[in-house]
Amino acid sequence: MKVYRRRDRAWENWAALVGKACLVAGVLLLARLSSAETTAPTTIVGDTTGTIEEPTDETERAARPRIIIEAELPAGFPMPGPPSEVIRKAYPAYRAASATGSGAFWKLFGHIQREGIAMTTPVEMTPAREPEPATDTDTNTASGTLDDADATDDPGLPVSRDAMRMAFLYADPELGDVGPDGVDAAVEIEDHAAVEVLSFGFFGNPNPERLNEAQDRIMAALSDEPALVADGDWRLLGYNSPGVPAARRYHEVQRPVRAIEESPVGAAEEADAGDTVGENEAASPSP
Repeated sequence: MKVYRRRDRAWENWAALVGKACLVAGVLLLARLSSAETTAPTTIVGDTTGTIEEPTDETERAARPRIIIEAELPAGFPMPGPPSEVIRKAYPAYRAASATGSGAFWKLFGHIQREGIAMTTPVEMTPAREPEPATDTDTNTASGTLDDADATDDPGLPVSRDAMRMAFLYADPELGDVGPDGVDAAVEIEDHAAVEVLSFGFFGNPNPERLNEAQDRIMAALSDEPALVADGDWRLLGYNSPGVPAARRYHEVQRPVRAIEESPVGAAEEADAGDTVGENEAASPSP
């Protein structure tokens, strides 16, 4: 029972940190609350059409929960959603300020205040560790969820705020300079490469059950896609502040992926054939 109580405190701290960050985004940008649904085509893992169809029935549209957008997204970022689906998304390169531990929020808040950087949504949370490089031989079968974190090489998302790295994303990757903050060296400004992810979104606070379900759903989808392999650490994106009712707060759990390069069987066979020809020519007497 003590384990579960510790986990409850951990996700409450996590939710509070993400909520604070999103609240600041709304205050700093004076963003109006607006409802938005994903309208652009998005590839769904395992879907033959490759698009998400917008409901045409007005009753169905009204019944679908809407994602509340409280601040601007970084340039080129896809809209959040749709919920409860594992989908493949592409994100452009971006710049972000990040810090680790329980004081990360206030460190980052101080940074954007000093630099006059407008805050965006979402707030990004990742494990505060160096990710292990993925290989093409990964089986993609480990769930990586909180419950089996100690029994797998993929511990999934962190359960302690001291093990989290929080990032505020810049609206434009050309803003500011990379490197440590000039006043607080605990804040690091870094550029991040473009990335493709498998994403699962949900409404409500990111408690262990929801995080576990999201990670399990993503890994199950990944195991059904032999051409994809995990290629980076898990991340949680939080879109809403405490001003939004808890049941309406939207989050996305994501795992970076890449296509597995096809085995160069043909190239290897050609190389072997070339070696054989070379050996035969070398063995043949000169005219």
